[in-house]
Amino acid sequence: MKEIDDFKELCTDIAQKRDTLLSNVKDYVAKYPSTEDAPIEEFNAIKKQIAEQSIWINKVNHAYEIARNKIIDSIDNNIIEEYTKGLMDSLSTISRLAALEEGEKMLNNVKNY
Repeated sequence: MKEIDDFKELCTDIAQKRDTLLSNVKDYVAKYPSTEDAPIEEFNAIKKQIAEQSIWINKVNHAYEIARNKIIDSIDNNIIEEYTKGLMDSLSTISRLAALEEGEKMLNNVKNY
């Protein structure tokens, strides 16, 4: 399902951004143990990356909701829809990707039945 693939791709991109940010912060701290020695441009660049994390989180949350709603809206049976919704909501507390994958399995099972 395209929406799930989009979610996976976004998660991969954000994981890479997170790793880059952590590396940049570690390098910055190692290079400038005292903020008095640090150039303001480098500090501001890292500060901007940190601030962008909320944007990344919002993008992931939005992509998850789109994929979740696509799965739920694609199920025609109300009982199975409620069960799938409950299952996905429970799983999402542990892993939103697992929740989407299970929802997609339920959708495929309903379509194949």
